[in-house]
Amino acid sequence: MRTINYSDQFCAQRSKIEPDCRRFDEAIDAWEWGLSRHPERGCPTDDSRVFASPLDSAGDLSPMTAYYTYDDQYVTLIAILVMEASDNGTEGT
Repeated sequence: MRTINYSDQFCAQRSKIEPDCRRFDEAIDAWEWGLSRHPERGCPTDDSRVFASPLDSAGDLSPMTAYYTYDDQYVTLIAILVMEASDNGTEGT
């Protein structure tokens, strides 16, 4: 199991999405748990060191995509973006 690290950008974006939503926190915690064990399941991006992982909507939460890097010891969460309903698969803000 790898240790999860958070970039300042990820923390700022996360706090703006749902600052006090327990359901959101639980969804993120579950996603982080899986990511710490199997980060290779993410999708490579144009930058071969950065991977993307979707966070499917949970209840009334919007789907999101998180970006991260990893090595043998750490997963570093870089950014998290909300998918807008009109984006049709591209990420929003």
